[in-house]
Amino acid sequence: MTSTEKNPLKKILIIDDEPDLLEIIKLRLEAEGFEVMVAEGGEKGFHLAKEKKPDLIFLDIMMPGLNGFETAVLLQKDPLTRSVPIVLLTAKTQDADREEGTRVGAVDYIVKPFEINDFINKINIYLP
Repeated sequence: MTSTEKNPLKKILIIDDEPDLLEIIKLRLEAEGFEVMVAEGGEKGFHLAKEKKPDLIFLDIMMPGLNGFETAVLLQKDPLTRSVPIVLLTAKTQDADREEGTRVGAVDYIVKPFEINDFINKINIYLP
């Protein structure tokens, strides 16, 4: 039995409106052994989360259409996704933004710009 059969790949969903950033993070996390899905925008991300049932979601706040706070509320209300930890990914650094993130159900926060190791550290916390 391979290690993948014993420990299936953990699925991570990244929702952001920056395609280049999505691709860079996806490639790095796949190299770390994770199954990575990406969605450009909150609406696509919400539907993908319901369909694929990720183990962890990284969610940008500032996006056109559904922003990250609105997307987090939808994810928290849906029985298929409410138990998935959400880590916000944003350039917003105000305490009010962090408080709003907590209010809508996010478990953590990564501030842009960031080091890719910040992602790895958060994954290790929420997907031991």
